[in-house]
Amino acid sequence: MKEVPDRPMSFTFDPEAVAELPPVLQRYILALYHRVWAAYRKVGCPFGETDAAMLLWFEFRLHTTIN
Repeated sequence: MKEVPDRPMSFTFDPEAVAELPPVLQRYILALYHRVWAAYRKVGCPFGETDAAMLLWFEFRLHTTIN
């Protein structure tokens, strides 16, 4: 993930950074990324359809609560 210029605290998937990793880590990161997105879509993308929203959801234990 990398910070997007002119958008503080906004992150996106960075394939160039992943390409610099050893092949085994590349496969792991891509599989994890796709699995988390699949799980996030399954719950209806509660925070929006962006990498940042998915990462927020993932960081907070893969669940949401009603305020």
